[in-house]
Amino acid sequence: MSDAELPAVSSTKTPVARIQHSCCECDVPIQPGQRYERTNGCWDGEWRVYKTCWPCYELRHKYAEAEGGFYEYGGLRETMRNGPLATGGTA
Repeated sequence: MSDAELPAVSSTKTPVARIQHSCCECDVPIQPGQRYERTNGCWDGEWRVYKTCWPCYELRHKYAEAEGGFYEYGGLRETMRNGPLATGGTA
């Protein structure tokens, strides 16, 4: 999404889960042994952690490319409904 707020500082890793987590995009459990994306950052003075399952991670990056490289954590569904790929446009 082109209007996504950029963090003041962030760190992104792609670990393998040791415990169960919940995906910030689809709410499906990320099971132990599954790879996922974990981003820690400070948005508008508030520290947040976003954990994304691998299928949502791949979709989000596909849509981010179409949107100019920006995305908002937790906004994948809205982007898929309203973004240029959903409406048949291109970036």
